[in-house]
This record gives sequence, structure tokens and C-alpha cells, in this order.
Amino acid sequence: MIEENIGLVPHYLPTVSCFQALYRAEEIYWIVDGTYEKQSYRNRAYVLMADGLYPLIIPIRHVGRKQLYKETKIDYSVPWMRRHLRTMATAYGQSPYYGALAEVLVPIFQQQPTFLCDLNIALLNGCFHFLQMKKTVKLVAGDKLLTCLDTFDARGLWHPKKASLLSTPLPDYQRLFPCNHPEKLSILDLLAMQGPYAHNLLGK
Repeated sequence: MIEENIGLVPHYLPTVSCFQALYRAEEIYWIVDGTYEKQSYRNRAYVLMADGLYPLIIPIRHVGRKQLYKETKIDYSVPWMRRHLRTMATAYGQSPYYGALAEVLVPIFQQQPTFLCDLNIALLNGCFHFLQMKKTVKLVAGDKLLTCLDTFDARGLWHPKKASLLSTPLPDYQRLFPCNHPEKLSILDLLAMQGPYAHNLLGK
């Protein structure tokens, strides 16, 4: 269980487990100066549809070489944003709180930030706002994280192809559909289903 400061690369609408760690942390340090990692949670999230988990993947503009996360640009020539918003509405339109959540998150998408890390941080801030969470959030270089006192380095904990190293059990709540891999499920699911009552589950 993480109840100190946390250092993490910003994910795209992260998993419930990842968001739970952010919720419990006193301060959050975003690290965006490292190399962009393909097929990670940096540009993908999983929502729950009637037939199981469905991936939402943000296309990026590749530059033909290793690129820094903070310099990774979103490819808006592909109509991904419309597909993502439509899929979210299909998945959660019948949930109790999706309408209120969409009012917060949809305008962030519509601003079309140039860089992937900026979109991810803005959406995370939107989730914090939706839950009325007040967090101290700072950008920090990865090599400076060790100088941040009482800070847990969580950069390698969550990956779509790996099980999280955290032993904290996932919150138990009613979902619209059965889910075989809840550890991959985006925080969207919990917020759409529980709204402000998510506090009761994230703090356990």
C-alpha cells in the first residue's frame, strides 16, 4: 500500500490499481523525460464492454528513432478521439455517473493537446477534479526522483503485459458486465459506476 509520495509516468486514464496508488499518495511527481515506451499504458486504456475488455489506443507520431515521452506527439490525422468518446459512451452510457464524468473529460479531449503526456496529465487532473481531490502535483526529472524525500518510485509497476507488483486488492464494486481481467480496467469504469462514492473504495 502506497501512503507516501509517488513518482510515476502519466498513463492514459490509468488502471484502477494505479489510480488507487495516486489517490493514497500525499504528493505526485510526474516523470516525462524518459524514453517513450511502446505498447504501454502511456497511450492505451481498457474499458469494459458487453463482450469483455476493449482497448482504447491513442496513435502517436513516430519519428523513426527513440523519442522522449515529453516530445511524443499525438497523431490527430487518425479519427481516434471520436472513436474513443463513442466507445466510452457505449460502454458507460447506462452507468449512474458517466454523464457527469463526461462533462469533465470530454472538453479536455476537445482541446486536442499536441503532446501525449499533456493530454494524460490533463485527463488525470480532470479525474481528480471529478472526485474533488486536492493533490500536490509536480513535474520532476527521472534522475532527480531519488532526491524527493519519502517518494516511492512506481514507474515500473503497471504494464499491460505484466502483473502489477503491488499486492493491494482491487476495489470490489458492481460493474455493468463481467470482467475476467479487472486489473487492466481503466479508472473510467470505477468513476462511471461509483461517482463520488469511489472515495470509499479508493481509500481502503
